[in-house]
Amino acid sequence: MKRPAVLVFGEIIWDVYPEKSCIGGAPLNFAAHFFREGGRAALLSAVGKDDLAAPALAFLKTNGVDTRFVSTVDCPTGRCDVTLSGAGIPSYHVVPDVAYDHIPADPALPSAVAGEGYDVLYFGTLAQRGESRRALELLLDAGAFGEVFCDVNLRPDCYDDGSVENCLSHATLLKISDEEEPLLRTVAGYLPENAPVEDTPAALFAAHPQLKAVILTRGAAGASLYRPDAAPLHVPAVPTTVVSTVGAGDSFGAAWLYHYLVGDKPLTCLQAATRRAAHVIGHAEAVPEERS
Repeated sequence: MKRPAVLVFGEIIWDVYPEKSCIGGAPLNFAAHFFREGGRAALLSAVGKDDLAAPALAFLKTNGVDTRFVSTVDCPTGRCDVTLSGAGIPSYHVVPDVAYDHIPADPALPSAVAGEGYDVLYFGTLAQRGESRRALELLLDAGAFGEVFCDVNLRPDCYDDGSVENCLSHATLLKISDEEEPLLRTVAGYLPENAPVEDTPAALFAAHPQLKAVILTRGAAGASLYRPDAAPLHVPAVPTTVVSTVGAGDSFGAAWLYHYLVGDKPLTCLQAATRRAAHVIGHAEAVPEERS
């Protein structure tokens, strides 16, 4: 059986705390977990010429992610500055004008990736906030992927109507959290504000007929899968001791996509995704060490 392969477009970010720095970014987390499930993942991103670049690339290589499409540009490597209140409550500042905002829009990019046999293009909204959007649009216009997987991540001041529209109009597989769905509908206008979240999939399928599946994650309440031609499926969350929820959604999406691509049954895909998310939630790291 052919090994599933995904090209992951987007940000590399260091979360910088007063006492430590942690590598992350939804695309990076997704790529690492997709590899751990058994797939092949390459990251299309950018780093700077600074002290954060080399450890980021080393982390990717250690976790099986192909870095051939990670460019080095004249901007700082992505970072999010995290400060803690006296009560330990974090606040986040996603630093603008960093490397992943300047992923080169090389006209040869679609040809360069076309021969690599990627089954899926993955992207979100954050890396579209700057010049990188043009690089993404080159890939989308080429239409060289059997599936397009979008994970909506709406960070304050890091999205606009265009980045949301790129997600909704190109995705064949769409993942949304129940926390972000109300904001998404406000931007995209597919449902009235007071409509129940259960109406979301039907509204999205009607507005965007290329969609094959909508995955709605519900935190501790589990997750649901909606398809235009099938009854909804729901699975509960796997019980676990919560250490950190950082990266849980990314790991869920990666596991779901891998099992979808290898042809597993829809319920099996959801169950595998909830298991991987539970593993992540039980650790402090977004990409923790594997189970023994």
